[in-house]
Amino acid sequence: MGRTSRLCAMLAVILATAGVAACGGGDEMSADEKQIRATLTKALTSTDPAICRSLMTASFVRQITEETTVTAALTDCRQEVKRDQAKSVEIKRVDRRESRASAVFHTEGGVLPFEEATVSLRRADRTWRVHRLTAATLDRPRFFQVGRRQLTAPPNRLNDDTASCVLRALKKVSDQRIVASFVDGESSFIHNPALICGVRQGLDEAGASEREQRCIAGRLRRALEARDGDALLEGMLADSAGAQRRFNGIIARCR
Repeated sequence: MGRTSRLCAMLAVILATAGVAACGGGDEMSADEKQIRATLTKALTSTDPAICRSLMTASFVRQITEETTVTAALTDCRQEVKRDQAKSVEIKRVDRRESRASAVFHTEGGVLPFEEATVSLRRADRTWRVHRLTAATLDRPRFFQVGRRQLTAPPNRLNDDTASCVLRALKKVSDQRIVASFVDGESSFIHNPALICGVRQGLDEAGASEREQRCIAGRLRRALEARDGDALLEGMLADSAGAQRRFNGIIARCR
């Protein structure tokens, strides 16, 4: 045995208890890590609606759709994966501990506007599923590019002027709060300007003057930012009678 071979053999014995391979390649990727990587890649790129159940937990499906019930979330997810998936995924790191794992990744294309993002995964019945988006670093230009595309496409279908109105409001929002909208579902700062700009579009089409539009938009903004603003937002989105009466009161005060 040559000097180098004997040294490698000695190092291999010394380092064996730490699970480190010396003088030549490392351990091959485990079967679990291979499955984790395959699961995440397919979950973010496949357009097959079945992945909403087979590769994602109910928690992840509700998170990405912002729906409160699993049934509604699955319906939205099945529609979204047909049109909004990434072209490719670069998985930078996988950390696994028993039936839980996390993965750091970057996507090309799709609706996740991140330079880098982290998801947790869970294993049940020998199958890994994507469980939660837990952290991300925002790609700000990409966020606005994706945002314009989503605002003007179905089901939103806002015109270019209204989409620009929404995006101008979002330019004032910090990266941290935008990321929180994906991770924690705190997205009123997106819904509020979208609603206000949409109302201005409707008022303009109905022939309201610029003064009336500014007045109504300003009063509606203040109402949405008040303590009960979330209830008003939900009511207007659901076209509830109570929200309609309140909105009609705002219109009356601006005429």
